[in-house]
Amino acid sequence: MGWFWDTIWRAAELWAHALPYTILGVLLASLALELGLFQRIFPLFRPVLRRAGFSSESGVAFLVAFGSPPTATAMLAGFFQEGKISPRETMLATVGTWFPQTVYESIVYLAPAAMPFLGTVGLAYMGLFLANGLLVSGVIFAAAAFLLSDNGTEPAPVAAGESKPWREVLVRCVKLTCFVLKRMVLLALPISIVALLLVNSGVFNNLTDSLGGLVLPSEAITAIPVCLANPVAAYAMLGDLLHRELLNPRQTLLTLLLANLFTSLRYILAHRLPYYMGIFGVRMGLKITTVGALLRLGWTGFFIVFLLK
Repeated sequence: MGWFWDTIWRAAELWAHALPYTILGVLLASLALELGLFQRIFPLFRPVLRRAGFSSESGVAFLVAFGSPPTATAMLAGFFQEGKISPRETMLATVGTWFPQTVYESIVYLAPAAMPFLGTVGLAYMGLFLANGLLVSGVIFAAAAFLLSDNGTEPAPVAAGESKPWREVLVRCVKLTCFVLKRMVLLALPISIVALLLVNSGVFNNLTDSLGGLVLPSEAITAIPVCLANPVAAYAMLGDLLHRELLNPRQTLLTLLLANLFTSLRYILAHRLPYYMGIFGVRMGLKITTVGALLRLGWTGFFIVFLLK
């Protein structure tokens, strides 16, 4: 039973090392959102939005997506239902917000969770995640330049809003940080311990390669269902395997991309599809989901093939 307690101790060490950085990362991200720092990047995107032919309504939604992706999607649905933007622009603008969403998710969720456990591999994974969003939005903006006529209006910036007292801002940031960390620790810590126990017990030693001939150790393949259950637990598990040199950085990154492929597919089918169909209508929601899924999963597949060479 020595391996059992060694595994528990190793999991505790991993979390003790990563948790302070995670707390700091979530707190800083919450502070940036509360202070509206994302709105200050609007001037960088004004020429691109105008050149692509997006209306001012879509420009506002793109900006809001950096701070609150669900709010941006709801705004676009409202503009579409009110007839302020065409069905074509609605589809393109909604899919095009994937890059702002990747920036938001990278800052709030990915960086505080992946980098403390995975170090430079986590940084590389976050870079590919951001590249995916940039490429998806790049394809959409290129298509919009041909499919949308020039609306002739400047994308309007979002109002900065009333300034909040520092005490109120800090209290809200701390509450949000505590909420995120509570969910993370209560869900991810137990799953990461169970995953490490299963790997170290040898249960998966005879696991065959079921992913189309990909050259990955059984421990790496095991991390994929763990990521489906809880990504943070998978980061902890892969960080341990990387630290013990059971996986090299390339194998770890490939495992993360494969896991992302499956988690993205599950998320699209279980969440995005019913969500978009609910707020945009069946036909428009299905069109947005299909185009977005093909681009997101397609670029992820491209990265996987590139790493396999």
